Amino acid sequence: MEILQQKKSNKFNAIFNEKPAFFMMEIKRTSMMAANQVMIQNGAGIISVPIKISGGIFLELLVKFYETNNMDEIKELIYNHCIDGINFKRE
Repeated sequence: MEILQQKKSNKFNAIFNEKPAFFMMEIKRTSMMAANQVMIQNGAGIISVPIKISGGIFLELLVKFYETNNMDEIKELIYNHCIDGINFKRE
């Protein structure tokens, strides 16, 4: 019984110590679901960030947006590389 309590305690401590990362992941998932709901309701496809840019330029521009509140660059990246399910006529 004591070993079981210790394992539960270790899991709780691991989650508690990683709380900021855990909640940031959940915030990102929830934000993506909300954005995709709006996209789908308006027949505009879905937002899906490709793995090849998710940890690099996308993350860099996302941090820049959080710091400056300027969404121009991240919006352009999403528009050009992250929307699936609809074909845009580019000018």
